[in-house]
Amino acid sequence: MSVNVHLIFGTGILIIAESVGLWIVFNVLNLPPNRGTEIFWLYQISIMTFIVSIIKSPLNSAIISFEKFGFYSYLSIFEAFVKLGGVYLLISVPADTRLIIYALIILIITVGCWGWAALYCKKNIQAIKYVPLWDKNLFKDLLAFNGWNMLGGISNITANQGLNMIFNVFCGVAVNAAMGICNQIFSTLSSFVSNFQTAFNPQITKSYAGGDRNEFFSFLFSTSRLSFCLMLCLGMPIIVCCGEIMKIWLGQVPQYAVPFTQLMLVFSLIDALSGPLWVSAQAAGNIKNYMLIMSGLIMLNLPASILILWLGFSPVYVILFRVILNLITHFVRIGYLSRLICFPAMKYIKEAMLPTTLSVVISFPLSFLIKQLTHGIEGTIFTCLFSILISAVTSYFIVLSNSERTYAISVIKKLKHKIVCE
Repeated sequence: MSVNVHLIFGTGILIIAESVGLWIVFNVLNLPPNRGTEIFWLYQISIMTFIVSIIKSPLNSAIISFEKFGFYSYLSIFEAFVKLGGVYLLISVPADTRLIIYALIILIITVGCWGWAALYCKKNIQAIKYVPLWDKNLFKDLLAFNGWNMLGGISNITANQGLNMIFNVFCGVAVNAAMGICNQIFSTLSSFVSNFQTAFNPQITKSYAGGDRNEFFSFLFSTSRLSFCLMLCLGMPIIVCCGEIMKIWLGQVPQYAVPFTQLMLVFSLIDALSGPLWVSAQAAGNIKNYMLIMSGLIMLNLPASILILWLGFSPVYVILFRVILNLITHFVRIGYLSRLICFPAMKYIKEAMLPTTLSVVISFPLSFLIKQLTHGIEGTIFTCLFSILISAVTSYFIVLSNSERTYAISVIKKLKHKIVCE
C-alpha cells in the first residue's frame, strides 16, 4: 500500500510538472536564448529522475526500518562514486550536450540504485514483497501520513527552488550561479549529517512506540548534540575560510557566493540540531497540525524574499532572513512538541541548545583570530585544521555528555584500528 500511495503521488507530480511547471519554465524564468530545446529535455529528464526517487522511497524506508545500514552505506557510497565518474565522462562530450548527458547519467544511476535496492530487499528482507492488494483503511492512513509529510517536503522544495526562481527574476542568472555553488556545498554537508542521523531514527521511533520516555528523550538529545558537533567540525573551517577556499576551487568567485555559503552553513547548523525533532513528530503519528505550522513558516521565505528584493536590498538579506526564520521555526517546533508529546523544552534548551551555542561562541572567534594572523595557502590550511580542532575540542568537553564522549572515542578507535589493519 505504501508503494501504491507513492505511485499516486508520483502520477500527481507528473501531471503538475507537465502543465503548470512547464508553463513556468518557459513563461516566467529568464532563460538563455536559443536553448529552448535543451532546456525542455533537461526538464523532462529531471522530472523522471524525481519521480523515480519518489517511487523508490518505500524500499529505502524498509532498508532503514530493518536497520540494514551496511547495505544502505554501500548503496550511498556507490551512488556517489558513480555520479562522480559520470561527471568525469563529460570531459569527452561536446559542451552543448553536457547538461542533457549529465541529467541522463543521473537518471540511469537513480534507476540502477532503485533496482539494486529492490533486489536486495527481495533477497534479504523476506517481509518485503509487492502484491497488488488494496486496503481502503490502510490507504487512508498512509495517504494522510504521507500527504502531510509530502506537504513538508513540498514546502522545503518550494522554498529552495522558489528562491532560485525569485533570484532569477529579480537579479538574473549571475546570482543563480552564486546560489548554485552555495547549494552544492550546503547539500553535500547536509546530506552527510542527514545520513548520520538516519542511523538513529529507528531507535528514536521504536523507543517512542515502546513507551520508554526516558530512552526516547535520551536518544533525541544525543542525536541533536552529536549531529550538531559533526556539522560544526565540517562547517566551521568553510565558514571561516570560505573566500580562500572558493578562490582555490573556482579561481573566479561569483559575487555573493561567499556570504550565501557562510549563511547557509549557519542554517545547516540549526537544521542539524532540529533534525531529530522532526523524527519525534513523525513517531507521534498525528502530524497534520504540526506540518501545517512548519510548512506555513517555511513558505514565508517566498513572500519575504520578494519583498526584500522589491525594496532594493541586497540578495544577502534574503538568505539572512532564511536563517533567522529557520531559528524561529526551531523554537516553534520545540514549543509545539512540548504540547504534542510532552517534550521537555526547558531541559532540551539547557542540555542541547546552550552547550552547542557556547561551543560556537568559543570556536568561531578563535578560528577567525587565527585567520587574521595567517596568510597564503599555508595559512588557509592551518586555519582550517585549527578550526576543525577547536570545534572538536569544544564539542567534546562542552557539548557531549559522558556517555556520548565514550561513544565518540569508541568510534574513533574503531576507525583507527580499521585504518591500521588496512
